Amino acid sequence: MIAYLKREFGDIDINYTGVDVSEKLLDEAKNRLPDIEFIRGDIIDGISIKESDIVLFFGVISFFDNVETVFENLFRLSSRNGGVYVFAPFNKYGYKVKYEYTHINEGERITDIEYTHSISEISDWLDKKGVEYFWHKFDISIDIAKSESSYPIRVWTEKMYNGERIQRDMIDRIEEQYLLEILM
Repeated sequence: MIAYLKREFGDIDINYTGVDVSEKLLDEAKNRLPDIEFIRGDIIDGISIKESDIVLFFGVISFFDNVETVFENLFRLSSRNGGVYVFAPFNKYGYKVKYEYTHINEGERITDIEYTHSISEISDWLDKKGVEYFWHKFDISIDIAKSESSYPIRVWTEKMYNGERIQRDMIDRIEEQYLLEILM
């Protein structure tokens, strides 16, 4: 994400900080973007960095059951007039769905759990917090090829008869992605 933002907004003076729990992913990011600060952190435990005008949380909320703690910690990272942006699949029908899956590869079994949180679940909680927020449905306009080698879950697109694209993943979910914009 940071590489994309740097390409798009390279002429603007922006300080980026990348955070992840995975040392492997952090090492890869540091190799690709050596001029960016990357730190190891866990959103559940809280992250100790200075407040930011924009906090991006892309593609990982599905790994958390207790999203209230995640949002509280995201809010702590945002400056007073900043914004928190969460990009993920969300369920528009009012269901919070729990997926447990096992990936078997060369005899190794990896079991994981993910959640698709409902828009109403998140909206009810945000209403109680008294924050202003907006849901933006994300309609993808490019083709993403399927890759069997990408674990844990890689999303690809399939073109429908009407020309629209759907996003599918390796546990055969058809996902509707949303950008949740929260103004602080």
